[in-house]
Amino acid sequence: MTEIDQSMFEGARISHLDIGNGVRIIGNNAFENMPLTTVRLGSSITRIGNRAFAGTSLSEIIIPDSVTTIAADTFMSCRDLRSVVFGSGITEIGNNMFDGIPLMRVIIGSNVTAIGDRAFAETALQEVVIPDSVTRIGHEAFASSELSNIALGSGIRVIGNRAFRGTNIRGAEGDAIIKINDQAFG
Repeated sequence: MTEIDQSMFEGARISHLDIGNGVRIIGNNAFENMPLTTVRLGSSITRIGNRAFAGTSLSEIIIPDSVTTIAADTFMSCRDLRSVVFGSGITEIGNNMFDGIPLMRVIIGSNVTAIGDRAFAETALQEVVIPDSVTRIGHEAFASSELSNIALGSGIRVIGNRAFRGTNIRGAEGDAIIKINDQAFG
């Protein structure tokens, strides 16, 4: 099997899952609303579809380097998700990806170039390291999160409107920053 089709496991009561190395695509809604608490993703997965893990009970997930595409709402309503590690295959963290999720830890992969609008808004993140590869931080990307410490990489060119509004971050420095939009820190 190379693809886990849309809603393939609908109604299944699986709590632990090990997805083998033959699977390349996790389809839309594949595990939505399952009592899934742990998952190991195989190293051949390249795409994770819309709402694939939405509403699950995952507390952490490690995205392998092989994954190049993750739909923005893949983790919608994952109220137990606390830790995410992105592999080097991801180049963009999509809009609203973790908005409102109690995420406490994130490791952003070394090839991410953009963090989308509200990607980490209203999370429990207290600190984050933005790698040098990131050039754009979207509007309200970290708004109303618990963020108090941030390390900006040297590649940052644009910080979106209200990117850090409602956090304890009050400013940023960086030689490469070209544009800081309105109320980025206020």
